[in-house]
Amino acid sequence: MQLNGIRICLIVLIFSVVLISACRKKSEINFTTKSGAFIQTNSAYVIIGNIAIKTNSPLNTDEFKKFMLRENALEKIENSGSPDHMEKFVDGAWALSKDYPNRPNGYQDIMGAMTDYEFLGKPDQARALAQEMIDSSAPDNFKQWAKGFLYRLDSMGKPVEIKFTAIDGRDVDLAKMKGKVVLVDFWGDDNELPQVKAAFEKFHAQGFEIIGIYNSTDKNRMEEFLKKYDISWPQYFDVKQMDKFAVEFGIDGFPQMFLVDKKSCLRFDNVRAGNFHPKGDTTSFEEKISKLLAEQ
Repeated sequence: MQLNGIRICLIVLIFSVVLISACRKKSEINFTTKSGAFIQTNSAYVIIGNIAIKTNSPLNTDEFKKFMLRENALEKIENSGSPDHMEKFVDGAWALSKDYPNRPNGYQDIMGAMTDYEFLGKPDQARALAQEMIDSSAPDNFKQWAKGFLYRLDSMGKPVEIKFTAIDGRDVDLAKMKGKVVLVDFWGDDNELPQVKAAFEKFHAQGFEIIGIYNSTDKNRMEEFLKKYDISWPQYFDVKQMDKFAVEFGIDGFPQMFLVDKKSCLRFDNVRAGNFHPKGDTTSFEEKISKLLAEQ
């Protein structure tokens, strides 16, 4: 799967938010990598999977333990590799969202399944799942993301718009970059950043540009990466609207990139700079750039 690691990080982040909100005290939370039984207890903590909560925490309930067991069972289905594991995973995610409507995990799992279907070369299943999310009783933020997902799929070969003021004050408007081949890079760490930088140095003089969309609230970390790799292309960062473009284009995990041609039309989606590519994609990162640069 393309986004297992990313999704695990998102789920852990969601759990941390839930735990902090419920406990009101950050000191009550402890993450552990202990193995063994899924639920373990000692004098100070109840260990549920890889999360430990204090025995006197409000989260030390049978309801929360059952929820975590359900989420763990879903993860096992997702990683099983069985021929019908995606269908079972989706069914389980919908059931989880129905039984625990106030927890976002089931909807987050469904979002991940959409991107997995897309990456596996199954756009029809991805579209159907996105529409099902839109028509469901899911919270509005998930519906908006699903609409962005469909917008991105439907934008192949069509002009797309991105407009913002970069962190260095530059005005960025994709519509005004016609005549250039532009990589739109949704990122949050330095995974694949060295390969992206190498491509920029190789093709920039030929008309290749990059727009960075940083999807994290940690500005200091972003600035460290920019300095470390001597990144000069414009960056979007807005802590109040961090997910603005990720929602508009239905981006669920990072890094994720797409290439826009000289007419500002989306031409290559799910672009990866490393060796991990969508199913059936045999064209390398640099070959995609070269192809678009060669067009009139």
